Amino acid sequence: RVWPLTSRLLRPTRAEDSHFQGSHDIPARTQGTWAHENIGACTPRSPLMAPSASSPAPSGVAFPMDVSTGARTTTAAGKAVWAAAARGLATPQGVALAEELTAERHWRHSYDGYLTRLAELQSCATPAAAVASCRAGLDAAHSTFQFCRAGEETVTLAAAMQHRRAPALWTGTITGDGDRPAKVPAIQMSVDGAGTTLTGDALVAHVRAWAAAGAVEPDVVDALECLNANADVWAGTDLDSTVFVLLGGTSEMCPLAPLLARGATVACVARGSARLAAAAALAAASPGGTLLLPISGGVDASWSPASPAPASVEEVLRTAGADLITQTPEIRTWLASLAPGKRLVVGAYAYLDGEAHVRASLAMDAIAADLVATRGGGGGGGGGGG
Repeated sequence: RVWPLTSRLLRPTRAEDSHFQGSHDIPARTQGTWAHENIGACTPRSPLMAPSASSPAPSGVAFPMDVSTGARTTTAAGKAVWAAAARGLATPQGVALAEELTAERHWRHSYDGYLTRLAELQSCATPAAAVASCRAGLDAAHSTFQFCRAGEETVTLAAAMQHRRAPALWTGTITGDGDRPAKVPAIQMSVDGAGTTLTGDALVAHVRAWAAAGAVEPDVVDALECLNANADVWAGTDLDSTVFVLLGGTSEMCPLAPLLARGATVACVARGSARLAAAAALAAASPGGTLLLPISGGVDASWSPASPAPASVEEVLRTAGADLITQTPEIRTWLASLAPGKRLVVGAYAYLDGEAHVRASLAMDAIAADLVATRGGGGGGGGGGG
């Protein structure tokens, strides 16, 4: 769970103290985020500008406000999270590191040394201590970052997830016109910039070479071999007991298309957009795949070719979509209510540049952590990070 946060908590995006104003949508192809249009972004303010009374307040997951200045800074939040991770080691070295990095006045130019030291301490610690360190950092992030909404009290993200549980989203269902394939298609992967595509044993051998060279983790090979070994089982009824939850489900990295092509049930969390409409069309044409969408129409809606009086796909899409950053508790509540008794497999795929990526990552982590707590274990379901 910790990895998506690291890239942007390392340092501020514009200056040692960067201030940000409220949530805005960004063009689909702006700054390398074209494939991840499902989340609103934030526009950086110049660090030399005082917060303006006319600047809109942030909406949803937000960096914490410095009560002494009224500004929201990335530096203070990042330091708080990394210091908590260092203290979580429960060693004198960890405590000393936390104190040093908290006092550092030139964080932007010095953070790498502190984080290298933290990684070294975690690597030398027991597995339990290393996990405790990461968990302490994540807990600090959830209790440090805030959740803001117009007309409501600003609270920590943790408090928002704990107390705001009223349902506000319903389910739109689109079922494919076809039967699930008797045999799951073989996994294919493009392995170089020239467009070379491999499958089967050739792909496994290529990925094993990557692992031997240190380009990927060894468990990538294990996962690929597991997929191949269970292909026929999953082509049967095994997928009936699983719902794949895709957070950032219209992003380029998410496995929406191959899952639908295998007749899986997929809950897609993404904002309403042309990409969401394309996902719905893909589901409608799939061989028995089912797409579940959050909708705000006040009542469930569904389309399938077998329904005696189906709603149109356009009707289902009319109010479909949800924003991970601004509707975090509501998305969690919706997902927790889906398919009781079935296993949830959760993948986090949304990506944005800059500080908005931290907020999106925290939103996804909060949703996944809550689902693991409420649906994980036993026979009632499970959760996993992607």
